[in-house]
Amino acid sequence: YNNTMAGGKWKNMMSQPHIGYVSWNAENLQPPVVEHNASEAGKVSKEELLNIVMSDGVMHPTDTYVAIGAENYSSLLQGTLADGTKTQFEVIPNYGREKASLKAYPVTNEYIQTGENMEKGCMDEAVLNTLPRAQYEFETKKAGDYKVRIYTGPSNHLVGNIVKLRCAVSVDGSTPQILNMLPNGYLAGNCWEGHWCMAVCKNCHVNECEISMTAGKHTLTFYGIDPGLLLEKIVVYCDELPKSYKGPVDDGIRVF
Repeated sequence: YNNTMAGGKWKNMMSQPHIGYVSWNAENLQPPVVEHNASEAGKVSKEELLNIVMSDGVMHPTDTYVAIGAENYSSLLQGTLADGTKTQFEVIPNYGREKASLKAYPVTNEYIQTGENMEKGCMDEAVLNTLPRAQYEFETKKAGDYKVRIYTGPSNHLVGNIVKLRCAVSVDGSTPQILNMLPNGYLAGNCWEGHWCMAVCKNCHVNECEISMTAGKHTLTFYGIDPGLLLEKIVVYCDELPKSYKGPVDDGIRVF
């Protein structure tokens, strides 16, 4: 880490005495000074280091995608469960990796039966109207097959034996596509389980689907199915996205 990796860029990164410590409030331990580059005499603060790390992990705007933060919806629509309970999304500022997240409420009422019905192919209006929905608007310059990538918080289902954290996506009234943010084999808390480890490393769940669209304006509807779901960001793209930690940034542009 000190000399070989990235030419010494992260010198002293692994000298942090808190690595492997057994008490969260260990006394008399001071973090080492991290040198950003071995060739630079200057040293960086914790805040500067964070900016360095994040700038290395963020995709910057191109004309091949739109990225929409969860809070930048055009409208929120309530759902109504069979017992009359209203379901809805609420904005939680500063939650997650982006500026805000949308969380489906109530968390004590589970929409599990709705999700099961949808998985069996029941997509009629009565079923869909039980769910909270958020709508987002954007525009494509050409027709084609596009991918919709969903970023959600790294939460699990509120019922421990259910390995599902489902949402659904629809564009321009098309049949919703169900996405389970917990992939097959997901086992929370197991350090040998790759999907869970990746969610911890990324601090989010990621899944996507493919949707054909014409050129022009579109409305994307995001459905919350399982309680505990937190939407952070939606990315609609064509071609391929370069690999990055945080993914595309929401630059406010809704045409691509």
